[in-house]
Amino acid sequence: MALDLVRVTGALSVVAWEEVPYAPELLLNASSLPASIVAHADFAVGCADGYESYFGDELRPLSTLDVLNSVHGDVLAYLEWYGGASRPFSWYVGFSFGWLSALAKYQPAEADAGVQVLSSLSTSIDRYHYTLLVYGRRARCTLGADGWPLDL
Repeated sequence: MALDLVRVTGALSVVAWEEVPYAPELLLNASSLPASIVAHADFAVGCADGYESYFGDELRPLSTLDVLNSVHGDVLAYLEWYGGASRPFSWYVGFSFGWLSALAKYQPAEADAGVQVLSSLSTSIDRYHYTLLVYGRRARCTLGADGWPLDL
């Protein structure tokens, strides 16, 4: 495994993780995400993009609130551009998931909280897409006052 090559004292430094090339095996467990999203090819592309993006930013400790706001913003960016989004929804979920997987190397508790929010958001939006497919345009996405999708 690639990580064994950089392990020196049982802990990895920021520089060591940055030097480990992206591989799908480095991702967190995606079983809490909707299977229809995870199975989409754009999810895998988004994961790679999000993982690499994490290391492209200035690495600094993030609060749980920072992480949740980032996930919330990334996923809801799709809704803002719905119909005109440049990428499919599965890419947006994959991007956040890849980013959270990289974050988990340093801040596992915050990444876990982010995955929980990502799972909730993506499940709600996936249900909306299913409802739209089955019932047509008369079923509209309903957002709560806080901007989060409501369960249908």
